[in-house]
Amino acid sequence: DTGSVTIHPDVWRGTTPVSSSPAHLVISAARCVDRETGADTATCLDHAIRRAFFEFARDISRQSELQAIVGEAGIDFEGLKARLESGRAHALLVHDARRAAELGVRQSPTLELDEGRQMLSGNVSGGVIEANLRALMQERDSGRE
Repeated sequence: DTGSVTIHPDVWRGTTPVSSSPAHLVISAARCVDRETGADTATCLDHAIRRAFFEFARDISRQSELQAIVGEAGIDFEGLKARLESGRAHALLVHDARRAAELGVRQSPTLELDEGRQMLSGNVSGGVIEANLRALMQERDSGRE
């Protein structure tokens, strides 16, 4: 869905999460579930958390708020909690942070293309992304990798 999102006037003014790490950790737990089940829980949860913050100015650094968002998204919190308690979600989050550091990722979003040889960072237009992908596909199709 590429539709627009309404930004709540209190975002960053009245609601300033102390960290986005708790939200990323819960999404990592959902990614663990997805790896085991083949579901797409993490994408759904990511969208729900972003919407909760940007559209409704909810504090996504609070565990109680995240648990409520998980439930509202129709996701089983107990399944996520098991991955949080086992440390698997933490391990995945740390792995992602290390990989981002290795790649030199300094902002979000960052798209890694061509096995890390090209990085598109920040507010990049769809046209720029499309042009880069088309060029990479053309190189691949012509055998020049």
